[in-house]
Amino acid sequence: MFEKILVAVDDSEDSLKAFDYAVDLASRLGSKIAVATIFEINRLNVYEYLQPENLRQKKEKVVNISEDYMKKAEKAGITVEKAYVDEGDPAHVIVEEIIPIFQPDLLVCGASKKKSFIRSEANEMARMAECSVLIVK
Repeated sequence: MFEKILVAVDDSEDSLKAFDYAVDLASRLGSKIAVATIFEINRLNVYEYLQPENLRQKKEKVVNISEDYMKKAEKAGITVEKAYVDEGDPAHVIVEEIIPIFQPDLLVCGASKKKSFIRSEANEMARMAECSVLIVK
């Protein structure tokens, strides 16, 4: 049913749940899987943005998050087809840039219980994506 699954991840507990669900689903269906991790540069304050070393460390952290998820998938017996690491607004980057490239049948993402769902990245992706979207809580 779903041949290609894209899972949006960050370092939150909700992303881990979404990732675990996507890996389990990919394993059962024999689907290809890709991960997308977005550096939210617009959430930095001016001080953080203007410190080159601080900016480098924050970008490196995003790359490490992506690599950690790839390792978790390998331990589960799933090879991640592609890891996308980009910067910007997560919903827009994933829907407008990554989905057209990877062309998944399903986008899996987590939704925070702390944020209003109406203003969440998950809601934005569900609203904008042209593929099916599964939101894991």
